[in-house]
Amino acid sequence: MPWPQRLLRASFSLLSFLGTTLFWFLFLWGFNYGRIPIETQLALQPHALDSAQIRQALFTETDLLLRARPTIPGADSTALNRKQLPPDLEAHIRPLVEAQLREMGYPAASRLRARRLLPRGILLRISTAGFYLPFTGECNLDAGLHPIQIPFVMAHEFAHGYGITDEGACNFIAYLACCRAPDGFIRYSGHYGYWRYLRSAFYRLAPDAFEAYLADLDPVLRTDARAVRKNSEAYPDLFPKFRNLTYDTYLKAQGVREGLRSYNRVVLLVDAWRKTRESETTLDTH
Repeated sequence: MPWPQRLLRASFSLLSFLGTTLFWFLFLWGFNYGRIPIETQLALQPHALDSAQIRQALFTETDLLLRARPTIPGADSTALNRKQLPPDLEAHIRPLVEAQLREMGYPAASRLRARRLLPRGILLRISTAGFYLPFTGECNLDAGLHPIQIPFVMAHEFAHGYGITDEGACNFIAYLACCRAPDGFIRYSGHYGYWRYLRSAFYRLAPDAFEAYLADLDPVLRTDARAVRKNSEAYPDLFPKFRNLTYDTYLKAQGVREGLRSYNRVVLLVDAWRKTRESETTLDTH
């Protein structure tokens, strides 16, 4: 067979494979991108926050972190590690996410699985902590994640597995799910995951005030943050610009207007959720 004909046949085979993969992706999970936004589902009204509001939220979350940490068995002044992670974490996280989703009016019927993906850093080197694979029904987490991050990331991926596509919404669900856990480590991970987004937001809006905040930060939180950062630095990003451009384009193509910035929507969603809760509490007292 002449090489032009072989090349043409190979091209058709590749296009057929890609088309089949896309069809099954959309059929199994991709059509979830057309869902009603979570703020509509929950009647939330997220608004942009100024530096003072972000600062207050950051201080509130810092206090919640400091309250959660002493409830972790075996926790001391050193950085938290795998020894404090509850055994069979998947069995802890899945029911928490399912309960949170049902409370929000979302179905959560299937029994998803989670697994650590090897080799360590395979996802972290492309600035990704995990992903949900609809073809297998598995939530995959990079095995190189620092233990403090694992419960929050697992909850995030479970939210994806149950059909939530927006990254900020998955962070929001992961935060609420982890914070309702009876286990102190899982609660701490939830608060820590959200705390990192607040820190980034505060730094962007008020870098000088952020430096003052860091200077007064409790030493034990500084120790944990340093351990997480050191662990991340062990897996430097290989192609940051290419990865960001590719994933940002993919998200926008699926109707996520904010693209990569959608991850940060968790700050606005949590703020709107808390204001709604405060309003409901006020109405209940009258």
